[in-house]
Amino acid sequence: MFPEWITDRGAAVSFGVVALVLMFAVGPVARVLRVPGALVDEQWWWGGATFLIVARVAAVALAAPSLVLDPLVVVRFTDDLAPIPGVIAALAVTWLRTRRRAEAAAAWCAAVAGLTIAAAAYDLACPLRQGCHGAPGGGPFAFPMHGLTEPRIPTPFIEGVLLLVILAAAVRLLDRWDAGRVGWALLAAVAGTRLALSPISARAFDAPEAAVLAVAVLASTGMAVRGARTEREPAPA
Repeated sequence: MFPEWITDRGAAVSFGVVALVLMFAVGPVARVLRVPGALVDEQWWWGGATFLIVARVAAVALAAPSLVLDPLVVVRFTDDLAPIPGVIAALAVTWLRTRRRAEAAAAWCAAVAGLTIAAAAYDLACPLRQGCHGAPGGGPFAFPMHGLTEPRIPTPFIEGVLLLVILAAAVRLLDRWDAGRVGWALLAAVAGTRLALSPISARAFDAPEAAVLAVAVLASTGMAVRGARTEREPAPA
């Protein structure tokens, strides 16, 4: 059923769910942003392809640099990805491709919304890959899970729900804020959520990863604040 280069079937099915969710989300996101669906679709295809390539190559490079030039290793479809480099590359591609276009702000917001939707869908698809477990814990937020000896916090599920709440709040903000400003605020909230949940995740971020996320939160917040000041400036006579 699966080709040989797909070595993690659960991850493959999860990514399939993400692709399906994004396909159906193009229309609603385009309507909310009041842009053609082709603009949203363009950002998500370019961003998604860039993310998968960069995240996989970065993961291989970090684990075994000598294998980066081995195509049989790099093209293996697994969940062994380095998401932070992938996200940075995907958003950089969006910015470079749209920065001179009239709809640059909407394209940026669409790209960040796609990132949020994809992350939420992947998190909530965790039962398909038996990956809903986070850090060991107790109390009402930890549950026994198949194959594990102690209760675990369902961190991916919690994160997925939080990302959907954040996305809904961003949609409401579009009534009052410019799309570009909403995109920066959404990016700050998503990065902040990932950083805040790291201590209860199955694999907490190491110091460099946490530092990158912290910088992303601060920089994105700064851009959102800058956007607020720009919106308040009077138009030239």
